[in-house]
Parts: sequence; structure tokens; C-alpha cells
Amino acid sequence: MLGRPDLVRWLVVTVLVASLTACRPGHDDHGSAIPAKAPDAVNCAGPPYRQGHGDYESGLEKVTDDARKAVASYLDEEGFGLPDVTYDEAARHGGTALFTWTEGGAVLAAFVVRDGMDDVEGHHGWGVTSYAVCDPAQWPPAKAAEVGLQVWSDADGVAVPTSLIHSEAGPEHCDWQEMTFLYLGKGGRGSEFYGTPPGELQKLLTTTYAGHTKLPRTALDTGYQREGRELWVAADGSAAYLARSDGDAQRWPGPSGTPIRCA
Repeated sequence: MLGRPDLVRWLVVTVLVASLTACRPGHDDHGSAIPAKAPDAVNCAGPPYRQGHGDYESGLEKVTDDARKAVASYLDEEGFGLPDVTYDEAARHGGTALFTWTEGGAVLAAFVVRDGMDDVEGHHGWGVTSYAVCDPAQWPPAKAAEVGLQVWSDADGVAVPTSLIHSEAGPEHCDWQEMTFLYLGKGGRGSEFYGTPPGELQKLLTTTYAGHTKLPRTALDTGYQREGRELWVAADGSAAYLARSDGDAQRWPGPSGTPIRCA
């Protein structure tokens, strides 16, 4: 039987051991079960806009000594086209953690990160094993605008996935930032048209751009709209028409050959 001094020492040791155990990695588990793949953690209305995993064999990405740093490191290296948002730690179990971006109760992006991964420099630590991001049509409008994406709506005003239609400013490194690219159709790039294209591109276009014109009687209604203009397409697919309710329309030409790209 323990005497009082021995009992006190035993209690102190027990408390210290319990405290140290609680501080060890893997003993701060919380949250629900973490899916093996990030697409299973998001609430996307359709297929994810982007999904994949960290590529630690290329040398561009490196593992880190902290789970949250692994997400930040990935975004620094590969996060082009993603908005600047807060990723909360939604769950952690042992050497796996889940970070999510949530808006209005819906999970719009998720990163699954795991400890014990290696990179090409021989470092051992946390890395992104899977990520998924919902279509920008589900993002708050300001976040889509932040990355330069212009989201369109259907006739009922419901945002349409960018895989079906979207527009964006041209690349600055070619000095085309005043030009707008409109992608329409399969995968968002079945057809494309150009708003305010620079003069030097005219020879690559099916027709001229017009800021004010009439909608042809044979034009076809796509059912899409944005900022008070409905999108129609010429019967032969040569141009798109952005028409207002007062009859005024813009004519956006398409490419006469292969789609226009900036080198």
C-alpha cells in the first residue's frame, strides 16, 4: 500500500504522462472521418472545377513540417486560378488532416494532407494527397471576379457552370487585357468568340467586332445571359451577339481558323 508521499509522487507522474501523451502528434484527433479523396469532401453541384494531388516528385512542390503549411505551400506553387480564401481544419486523425473552404454551409474546396510523405530533396513531412475545388459558378461572385472569371446565368438567373460557358480577359503578357475571350460549348471551349479584339488580330477573325449593331433574325438564342445582355450565336457559328432588351447588340467574332492563343 502506498504511503502519502508515494501516492503524491504517483499522482504527479500520472498527470505528467497524460499531459505529454496529449501533446504528441496524432493525439489531437477531431472531426468526422476524412475521405481518401478530396472530391468526396466537397458539395459540388457537378464535377469539380479542379482536382488532383501534390506532385512532390517534380521538385516544384516540397513537403513541410506542418499540415496547414502543406496547403499554403501547394497554393503558393500551384494555386493559380484559385481565390484567396480561408481553409479551416475540418478534421484530423493521426497523420491525416482535412482542410476546407466553406460558404453558406457548402464545402467548395477541400485538401486532404498526410504526414510521412517525401519530396525530391529527401525531406519527410506533410504533403497534399488530394484536393478538389467546385466550379466558380458556386463561388461568391466576388471570388470568381478575383481570379478573372466572368460567370454567366441561364434564363432564370441561375449561375451556369464554367464548363459550359465563361468569359475572361485576355492575357496581359500579350497586351490583350482589353480583349475578352468567351468560351462556349463542350468543356467550355467548344466555340469561342472575342470582345474588343485588337486590330492586329483582324485577319484571324471571321468578321469584325461591333459595339452596336442589330441582332440577325437568324441568330440562335443560347439561353445564357450576363449583365443585362442575352447571348445569341449566328446560325453559321461565325459570331456571337450580346443583345440587350432595347435591341442593341454587340457582335463578337469567332476565329477564322484555329482558336487564337497567346504565345
